[in-house]
Amino acid sequence: MSNTINNNTNNFYNSIFGNNFGVNQSNSTSNFLGDYASIRNGSYAKLLKNYYAKQNKANASDASDDNKKTKNELSQIKSDAKGLSDAATDLYADSSLFEKKEIIKKDENGNETKVQDYDRDEIKKKINAFVESYNSMIKNAGESDDKSILRRTLNAVNRTKNNSKMLEKVGISIDKNNNLKVDEERLGKASISDLKSLFSGRGSYAYGIASSASVVSNYTANKISDSTLYTKKATTYEENKTNTLEDYI
Repeated sequence: MSNTINNNTNNFYNSIFGNNFGVNQSNSTSNFLGDYASIRNGSYAKLLKNYYAKQNKANASDASDDNKKTKNELSQIKSDAKGLSDAATDLYADSSLFEKKEIIKKDENGNETKVQDYDRDEIKKKINAFVESYNSMIKNAGESDDKSILRRTLNAVNRTKNNSKMLEKVGISIDKNNNLKVDEERLGKASISDLKSLFSGRGSYAYGIASSASVVSNYTANKISDSTLYTKKATTYEENKTNTLEDYI
């Protein structure tokens, strides 16, 4: 009786899969029957559902990581741009910075004397803070994948290049990476007239940089608050990563 059932089973699968199915395919037959039974009772569907659920969870996790990275990058650029805007404003908005005032000077013996002079220490301090903030924004914003950030950052770079000769006169040079570098000795001896022209009042170089940095800061703030940034995978940045700041220069 058992042989009859096996023969009938083999004949059934021979008719489906061909004459080579035979008795030697008994293991395959068992596997097929097992798969068939799983499909019939829903186990296979449950396995597929669980598998794709795990895949979707993994994909969602990847998207979340990308969005978090993008948010962190934007937050850093926003912070850098805000810092530069503040540092530039500290220069151009301080009308007394480049005016003579009563300051205390020390001679080589440590004796203090009150004199009317420019507070060069304060001038150097604020210019160095400006340069540090400028370099930080140019570096991080220049590595962004967002073309709008790159274009807005380029405005600051072009303003600096347009004032390169005047900057050089007061001891500030531009390196190959568009960073500013201060020669402390030359800055300390620079003409107050030249310094004032660059860094004091509306229409000055410092005012222009403050404006450019403020635009970058506002743009990134709006981008961070954009809800679509956290509901879509960061394709806007990663998939369109075709330009850097150097491509625009």
